[in-house]
Amino acid sequence: MDYDHSPLGNRIDLWDRRVALCRARIPNSSHEVFAMKHLLSLALALSGALALPSFAQTVALTPNSNGGSGTLPNGFDQIDFSMRDGDWVRTLILPSAPRDGARVNITTQAQFSSHLDGSGVDIGVNQIDLPTHANYSLSYSAAEGFWTVLSGGTMTHAVPTNGTAVIADNPNKITYMRVSDAVFASKVSLPKTAAEGSVVVVKSTATQAVTVDPANRIYVSSATLRSGDTFGYLYRADIGGWISVRSTVRRVAASAIAANQGTLPLTGSPRNLVELTDTDRIDQIVLPKTAGNRDRVTIRSQATANTVIAPANTGLHGTTTVRNGDEYQFMYVPARQRWELISSPSAFHQAGDLPSTGQLPDMVTPRMVVNAADGNTRAELLLPVARKTGDRVTIKTQATTAIKVRSGQTALAPLAAGEQVSYVADANKAWQRQTNTIDMLMLYSTKAATQLGADTMRARLVEGLGMTNDALDNSIAKPRFRTVSTRELTPPDTWTTQDHALYGAKDLAQVKTWRTQSKADGIYYEGTEEGCGLGFIGGNADFMISVGTTTCGTDVMRHELGHNMSLGHNTNFDPGARLVMHPFSGGSPFFATPFVFLPELGIPMTVKMDGLNEVKVIDDRAPTVAAFR
Repeated sequence: MDYDHSPLGNRIDLWDRRVALCRARIPNSSHEVFAMKHLLSLALALSGALALPSFAQTVALTPNSNGGSGTLPNGFDQIDFSMRDGDWVRTLILPSAPRDGARVNITTQAQFSSHLDGSGVDIGVNQIDLPTHANYSLSYSAAEGFWTVLSGGTMTHAVPTNGTAVIADNPNKITYMRVSDAVFASKVSLPKTAAEGSVVVVKSTATQAVTVDPANRIYVSSATLRSGDTFGYLYRADIGGWISVRSTVRRVAASAIAANQGTLPLTGSPRNLVELTDTDRIDQIVLPKTAGNRDRVTIRSQATANTVIAPANTGLHGTTTVRNGDEYQFMYVPARQRWELISSPSAFHQAGDLPSTGQLPDMVTPRMVVNAADGNTRAELLLPVARKTGDRVTIKTQATTAIKVRSGQTALAPLAAGEQVSYVADANKAWQRQTNTIDMLMLYSTKAATQLGADTMRARLVEGLGMTNDALDNSIAKPRFRTVSTRELTPPDTWTTQDHALYGAKDLAQVKTWRTQSKADGIYYEGTEEGCGLGFIGGNADFMISVGTTTCGTDVMRHELGHNMSLGHNTNFDPGARLVMHPFSGGSPFFATPFVFLPELGIPMTVKMDGLNEVKVIDDRAPTVAAFR
């Protein structure tokens, strides 16, 4: 909720989050023991003579009998797992090394909801909700490497009818469409409408190719199934369509790339994988000029020699050498007519391990990270000599003494304790400092210290600032926040709400003195006042203030500092993936930007390609805020 409280028109934000709340029979006599041994010997003899299958190993478990854990054990053909009030866990995890054909049956009568980790399930979602009275059965296929949902919840198992495979609108939460030679359809059509989070899984064992109709799909990625393939699609109500969330990964040999004049040939699946080895390697890989919308290419190497990824048809900026153990992932975005780099390796160095000159090694990946601290530092760091346009070096220091930074013979601004600064090679390959450092006075109340301890309060403030900088880094924003002073404040007894704390911290003489002494650009205060988070939106130096409370999480800080950086609320990703500036945040650590994508789904962090760009607002304001003191 936003208010206009000040005569200067500075708005404040109130973030008031609401938190919802085998039994084995033991023989009891020597006669019974003898009888059981006799029967076991007879069974073994018969199994050898008649080649009978071995008995399945089945176990019945509850959280309490499983050591209080929801992680299901390996080594069983069937696990019957049940929950009830007093015998409940929030998260269930399927066996990590299941047997082929293994089955898990889940039932819950507990009033609290749980969820099943979906990372190993073929439907392609992160979790499956398990409300009270839920029942699910799953089976594992070693050939596919995934669990399949056999029954449970609201689900449908369907096959084509009369040569067509059209899934009706508003289907059940999970729908499997299975195409085979016996019941064949060359095309599968997804529903026009569905409930948020609905999933359709298309499986094919047909000898002929099967395609998924582009209609009703948000991003028309490649969608040609071969025999044995599984493609999964998730419905996003906020965007109004289906998104590919899982598909069979097709391998592309380096020899096939070489045969295609060095350009990677696509496979018809939205997931393509190149694995380089000493026996199957190529010196350079060129990605294709076009592809399906949100098609992915992953390139990884176990080869001794390096491979270079060419910048053609990509948004690549920087050094892209694929070394042994490296992995790069690209996604094709037709609106930009290029492949976007989604993930890449980083080179990490400890300052104390560098030569005494402080010379950093040449760039071998697009990003280098250098950590420094007392006992692990150098008086001077020299940025890499060999680099390409777009390469990035980030230096993080906690050393109490400043570190000089130089590029060749050019001296750059030194780094002070607590700074996290990025340097980017410009179009002329010259290193330029990209980061604006915003210095913060961090305050916590005496009452909060009494309740939790002063050390805990300081740790909360450190954690909150770290989460803020992580979100800025994830979003490729320029500024970083740094603590220059942390103080315990005894506020007046009249501070009962966060409104009182916000305006009181702005005007309190003691706070003004501390801010002047520390030369802080902004102030963050955490106490026990009623509320969750509150901050001025924009404004001059007097309004670079926000407050939080111990009753809420440390992620409140990044939200409120976002308001200080002139951001309002952003509900673009509700309910799929809330970003930092959602009014009830706590979700994905990203600020909205069209240049960063939600990794699993390929959705830009604004939903629309031309949508809200919070990072630009932050970057534009950062120099002004960094110069407040």
